[in-house]
Amino acid sequence: MSSIDCLPPEILSHIFRETRSLIPLSISSRAGPLLISQVSRRWRHIAIKDASLWQLVGITILPTTALKHASIVKLWLRRSSRQPLSIAVWVDRFSQLSKKTFQVIRAIFHELASVSDRWESLHLSLPSYGRTLCAEFFASHFPNLQSLTLTLGNWTTEDAWQIKPILQHAPALQKLTWSNQSSSTSFDVPFNCGIKVVPDPTWQTLTDVRLDTCIACTSLLHILRQCQKLVRLDLPHLYGGDIDIREPSSIHLPFLETITIYQLRLDAGLSSLLNHLSCPNLKNFNYTCGYINRTWPQSPFEDFLARSQCNLQSLVLEYTAINESQLMRCLKQTSSSLKTLEVYDARGVTCVTDELLAMLTMGKSMFGEPNDILCPNLQSLALHNVVACTNGALAAALQSRTAYSISAMDMACSPLCSVNIRFSKRFIADNEGDIAYLRELAERT
Repeated sequence: MSSIDCLPPEILSHIFRETRSLIPLSISSRAGPLLISQVSRRWRHIAIKDASLWQLVGITILPTTALKHASIVKLWLRRSSRQPLSIAVWVDRFSQLSKKTFQVIRAIFHELASVSDRWESLHLSLPSYGRTLCAEFFASHFPNLQSLTLTLGNWTTEDAWQIKPILQHAPALQKLTWSNQSSSTSFDVPFNCGIKVVPDPTWQTLTDVRLDTCIACTSLLHILRQCQKLVRLDLPHLYGGDIDIREPSSIHLPFLETITIYQLRLDAGLSSLLNHLSCPNLKNFNYTCGYINRTWPQSPFEDFLARSQCNLQSLVLEYTAINESQLMRCLKQTSSSLKTLEVYDARGVTCVTDELLAMLTMGKSMFGEPNDILCPNLQSLALHNVVACTNGALAAALQSRTAYSISAMDMACSPLCSVNIRFSKRFIADNEGDIAYLRELAERT
């Protein structure tokens, strides 16, 4: 008997459960608990007896590697007993499938629909013609469904109507990801993504929303007006579109904690969104831009922070072309609460010079009193290609905010725990002292 076979069944079962995140999710005789059950008679007995091993149901369907029949799915579901299920069905959104493969998918969907009352999480990736496969699938009831991810390939609004029943029959739904791409290479091309088919009552229960599709600001504002319980909002493809200035001036989102936005090009969509939102509980603001064709909307952003009166803890700005004066005004508004600051660029735009570093440097005034420093609770700092300072200015600021320096001056200030600095090549020769200090700091910590 090998040493592992000396372990009690409870320990082996726990080890098997730990491997679920390490093995491929897709159902196969060569993966997951089916593979484990082929090792020995004892392992097979333990694997079949532990229903929690069969909670993750992953199905990948390709023209060349589709499941030959649905019986393996039926077996998997039977072994999961009454456990809640996390289901992922992945069909290439832009492929053409054979008639035989269609029949296999229909049979699989029939088996999954039979246990829809146990669905807890569902991720569907479907091509536009997938609507013909899902009539029975979407018409079920999903009383325990909490998370729904739809990854669609060029679904029109008419196609998307097929999805509406699943949203109407999921009263416990909290997380929704809607991804609809018009073609395999055109994520940021505006088109009617079908998001308007989502009924208003559905938005009212959601806490997490990710709209991974090109969405105009006017459509977004209409959606946000329904999302009174929203906690996290992710917008990877926001664009301005035809902005309706008649929209009411404020959308109050009392529970929203995190906003993450990406724009291919900085346009009026960001300004319009900021002008409408009020988020008193906001803690994290992350914004990334691909191309700059206008200035950073400083006034709308300042007004948004002032109107929200939030205690912002994390500010992440990537490729925004924000200048030093604008950044300092943002930091002053969030100085007391900010814990994480990350600013990235790679186009020669610098927004951190001696002036800002001096405001971040801790010390004492000529009368021996602690000076008023910017962001006293800052714990994590990342600056990539945005620093242009005299040699040693950055090192002085960082050194003053180490735990040792703060303790020596007896100040109520948080020490920096994480520092990530990248100098642009044109400034490396001028900042050898700063670079030497950063290397020394990395070696010590």
